[in-house]
Amino acid sequence: MVKEAASETGFNFELYSKMIRPYSDPVASTLLLVFDSLTEFDEDEAREEAKEMATEHFQQKFAERMLVYPFCSMISLLLVGLVDVFQCGALTNQIYGLVVDFLGAIILGRGLLMGGVAIGAVSGTRWGYNPLLIKSMAKDSVDGVLGITIILIGILLQIIALGKIYPDLPIWAGAIC
Repeated sequence: MVKEAASETGFNFELYSKMIRPYSDPVASTLLLVFDSLTEFDEDEAREEAKEMATEHFQQKFAERMLVYPFCSMISLLLVGLVDVFQCGALTNQIYGLVVDFLGAIILGRGLLMGGVAIGAVSGTRWGYNPLLIKSMAKDSVDGVLGITIILIGILLQIIALGKIYPDLPIWAGAIC
């Protein structure tokens, strides 16, 4: 999906994800350590090359999607803001948080939605370990982390809107209406 979107828009997310890997890898490694501490499996139950592959793929997907998902969220917020401006502030500020929550829910649920080809590919048996299953689970884990993070940001935006910390649109866009 990321590669198709990049080729259609002309924006090369892979290039930028390689540039941010030195910054995103420590965050991804910390997340993996937290997840490993919460697992019910023992360290010796996983093959070393499978663990290395899972770590590398998690870090790669984390770097790619750490760019794409916030980018999509910002575009969505800008579109809602544009609609709000043209409606002279008819939308409440909580709508912004709800839009971010909606995107986070889609991202979170993305790992659960697989077609027949994907299910067939990851459920096949392999000698030693299944690299396709490792890639799929790493991708799903990244989507889960970023989806939950985006949902929490949306909830925070809603709380800020309820507290009237920032003004509604008509106050600062009075010249347009």
